Amino acid sequence: LGFCEKHLLLSKDNHTIIMSADNFLNFNEEEDYSEKVELCRQAYQNGDLSELNFSEEEFDYLLGFFADEFNDDLVLMLSQIAYQRHPYSSDLTVRYSDALIVNREPEKAVAILEKQLGFDSSNSDVYFLLGRGQLKMGNNELARDYISHAMTLSPEEQEEMLYTAALDYIDAGSYEFAMDYLEKINKDNPENIAIFNDMAFCLERTKRYEESIVYYEKYLDKEPFNDNVWFNVGTIYATLEKYDKAIE
Repeated sequence: LGFCEKHLLLSKDNHTIIMSADNFLNFNEEEDYSEKVELCRQAYQNGDLSELNFSEEEFDYLLGFFADEFNDDLVLMLSQIAYQRHPYSSDLTVRYSDALIVNREPEKAVAILEKQLGFDSSNSDVYFLLGRGQLKMGNNELARDYISHAMTLSPEEQEEMLYTAALDYIDAGSYEFAMDYLEKINKDNPENIAIFNDMAFCLERTKRYEESIVYYEKYLDKEPFNDNVWFNVGTIYATLEKYDKAIE
């Protein structure tokens, strides 16, 4: 999932590792999952993915693994199979709905998520994905209500939710809505320089050129070697007929 993806982290130092029983179990699990990853790859290539069956935990791991590889087609197919095998799993329902939204099937995702609310009404992931689905369908006010409720349920994930939703709005060409969320992130975390480029882009698209330059330059203060951003700044100066600056 874009905002709450699960990651398995393994810490090591430079000294001899003494494996406890728990460490040994984790090592064996990683080996086991590695085999299942390759099994999925082969089945996907051979068109046999629907014949596979895993536990809920295994499906969850595999979907996270392939999501990290940005293999959207495989994730969509595998998440559908996981949902069919384990229809009462909240985690797998969320993963399948997320895959549907990524693959531009928001209506189907929303229908599944609305049903899920009936017995999972405190799950912030469900509300957030409902918001993203409604956003993709152009129902902006309803989308904002769902997203706001999701952030109420999981305030520690607010920044990630806002940023994901902002990118969705940018993708939809709704730059004013995107700016609203980006400005909230900037207010709460002014040290997050990554959003300056997105803010500048939204301002450029809405022809607020002078403001756009301010944020592009804030971004360049921290990332001075980004050629694409320098090109955007030059293009804006040319639009404003400030050709000397555009050449710079």
